[in-house]
Amino acid sequence: MDMWGVGLILAELCTFRPLFPGGTVLDQLSKIMDVLGTPTDDSWPKARILPNYHKVAFDSRDGMGLREVVPCLGSSDSCVLTHLVESLVAMDPEKRLTAGQCLAHPWMVH
Repeated sequence: MDMWGVGLILAELCTFRPLFPGGTVLDQLSKIMDVLGTPTDDSWPKARILPNYHKVAFDSRDGMGLREVVPCLGSSDSCVLTHLVESLVAMDPEKRLTAGQCLAHPWMVH
């Protein structure tokens, strides 16, 4: 299952608009990095082994964070919806929740 897509849909339900509305693939990647930051060896160690990783270079940026573009997520780290969306819209696929973890998440069972 596409857990990244599930996270996008949850975020978009809060804003009623696409989260990363890119006109092209590169534009969309840039919009993702504006929010989530440019991948680093710490944030996504295996990004460098992706087949096309070295074909394009983006300026290094920290990213503004999902809470800035999805206001309903709020500023509280304890907000269960915030945790769920941030855990699904993580660039590193190994850091994303699985479908089973998502279904067991407090926001889903509440």
